[in-house]
Amino acid sequence: IMLVGATRILSMLGLTGPMVELQLEQHVALGLEVIITTLGAADRFVTIRRQRDRAWAQSRRFEELAERDALTGLFNRRGVEERFTGLHADGFDTMAVIDLDNFKQVNDLHGHAKGDEVLRAAALALAPDEDTLAMRMGGEEFILLLRGKDVLARAERRRQAISLRIAAEVSGLERGVTASMGLVQHPPGGALKCDFSALYSHCDRLLYEAKRAGRNRTMSEKLQSFGPRFLRNKAVA
Repeated sequence: IMLVGATRILSMLGLTGPMVELQLEQHVALGLEVIITTLGAADRFVTIRRQRDRAWAQSRRFEELAERDALTGLFNRRGVEERFTGLHADGFDTMAVIDLDNFKQVNDLHGHAKGDEVLRAAALALAPDEDTLAMRMGGEEFILLLRGKDVLARAERRRQAISLRIAAEVSGLERGVTASMGLVQHPPGGALKCDFSALYSHCDRLLYEAKRAGRNRTMSEKLQSFGPRFLRNKAVA
């Protein structure tokens, strides 16, 4: 456009000899300018979108890292507790707290590196799936959230699998590693408020009952609550 415009100005000033119109050339130059500007704007838009997508992906990776246990790759407490209300509404109405028995002896006898191997093997045994979420609470304690049928049997299979997986994955242990579990089922409905901390407290109490009963076992409960209307109907009956 600048070249065509300068040529026409010089022509009108009589500096190019015969008069040069260049109208067609000017229209072509304007068309090219529009095309080039459009392509430039589109390229800039794509670049900005790529930068946004990279920033979002990086943010999501940082968020996932904050929600994951670095040692085992399982969710940490934050990763599940913040979503617990929605998870419970989606059917995850059973919580199981699992603790490795006498884990301190593993660290004392074999060192913390061997203890880390034991924890990673235990995490593999918990085998999360579509209806089972697994998290590491901290130390040697893990939590399962389950939904669907046969939740008690499924959780118990995972608890028993911990000993087998550790024996297969970790060499050099003087004795096998077992686990104890406290499990609570809390079906939706009823008058009892359900939040992560309350359900965890129930499970933790049952876990210590299992420990006191000799370890390497499960204690479980199914919570059931009734609202005032149910109680009035029972009284009338």
